[in-house]
Amino acid sequence: MDSKSLKKYNIIGIGVVIIGLSLCIALIQEYFGTAGAFVESLCSTTGDGDSCSKVAKSAWSGFRGVPLLGDIPVAHLGFTFYGFCGFLFFSILRANDEDKKGFVNLLFAVSILAILIDVILFIISISQIGTVCILCALTYAVTLSIFALAYIQVKSYAGQEGIMGKLKLSVGKNITSHVLNYTIIVLLFYACGIGVARFSKSGNSVDHDHAPVDSKPMLEAKIAEFEKRATVKIDLSQAPMVGSSSAPVTIVKYADFNCGHCMHASHILRQLLADFPGQVKVYYKNFPLDGTCNPLVQRKDPSASSCIAASASLCANKQGKFKEVYTGLYTDNENGVRHSVATVMEIANKANVNKQQFQSCMGSSEIQSYILQEVKEGEVLNIQSTPSLYVNNKPLDPGTPNPNFLKALVEHLIQKK
Repeated sequence: MDSKSLKKYNIIGIGVVIIGLSLCIALIQEYFGTAGAFVESLCSTTGDGDSCSKVAKSAWSGFRGVPLLGDIPVAHLGFTFYGFCGFLFFSILRANDEDKKGFVNLLFAVSILAILIDVILFIISISQIGTVCILCALTYAVTLSIFALAYIQVKSYAGQEGIMGKLKLSVGKNITSHVLNYTIIVLLFYACGIGVARFSKSGNSVDHDHAPVDSKPMLEAKIAEFEKRATVKIDLSQAPMVGSSSAPVTIVKYADFNCGHCMHASHILRQLLADFPGQVKVYYKNFPLDGTCNPLVQRKDPSASSCIAASASLCANKQGKFKEVYTGLYTDNENGVRHSVATVMEIANKANVNKQQFQSCMGSSEIQSYILQEVKEGEVLNIQSTPSLYVNNKPLDPGTPNPNFLKALVEHLIQKK
């Protein structure tokens, strides 16, 4: 291969690496719940707007509670990998002819390893989480592009020994002679990934649009904006409720039990109920992001997971066990368990429901009609994503509510009474 072509491929490779690094930064932000509007809109292009969140909030998205390091997203490791590939592409451009071969072969070897890891992650996403986020899919494409660029170059160096024969010898020598340098480079990019993660975690105290709302003036401004919003009509006659029926503050939550942001919102609402005993009641409405039971969603999940979970919550409510089953459904969601008839039955059994009545209810036309009724109400309210929350019949911004703002708003509304 002539030097001009070699240069072209490696410059393209550096550009591809930059894309990979950018995607990993977005995935790290999604993991810590601080992704911006652009990332959220990109995720919504899949037809399942919450797919990125489902993956990010699953038990498979990272290593939690690592001593000294805390939470480490899988995307952090991807950031380190792409950084190292960028170093190799740059090294190929700068090295002499003999060293070029070693760098090319090492790039090819690590790209093969990365593809194997991506295949495993893809299988986990499909089988355990039930979706593949668009950002993850784009990183798979980036990895394949790096592999292709490495393959084109390594093939030109292989000669009669063939790619694999040349690879074993060259990579072994290359790693031995540069082991210290490679270790330093990997640790450097790993440290950069930690910096990205720490910066992302520091953004956890922001609202869905990621504007700072923790200062008193900003909280007051947000509350004033909320007060100007028009009230809407919501039928709460049959909706499950947690809290005191005489509470002055009413919160309504439209959600999907496979939604990561909805799971996060459930934690916030549970804490709010604990912080304001007797002052807040929360009504729970279903808006499954599955065309199987929601005609507003084009994509139909063959497993009907969200629809099954919604039915389970309503059937549990009929037996006075809503809170237990609701909590169990989101616990499974947080642990990466995809809801099915078997999993919801296990939750129901733990809640000591009447098994026969619960099973009969799950398949009833009454429950299906009720979910459809909730969806139609959501259509009137122009719900576009989950969770969607309403406080005293006024809408909050879509998405996970900022806990500090929500607490300040509740205090404000209690004082008004």
